[in-house]
Amino acid sequence: ETYTFIGELYPSPAILSENIHMYIATGLKKGEQELDEDEFLDVVKVPFNKVVEMILNGEIPDAKTQTAVLKAKLVLGY
Repeated sequence: ETYTFIGELYPSPAILSENIHMYIATGLKKGEQELDEDEFLDVVKVPFNKVVEMILNGEIPDAKTQTAVLKAKLVLGY
């Protein structure tokens, strides 16, 4: 597996010191979930270009997700 750094994001620089590091992960393998007792997570596989379309259609309003996906699209040349 390989992780390629694609930048940082400061979601609320005027009020918080939070910063997010964005990576593209490749060569990953599907494995078993190791969730906490009170944790649940449904994994849904969506084609990359469909995610881009969902962002452009307003179906994914989260700024962190939009930024990471659209940067990844540019870096990967899709």
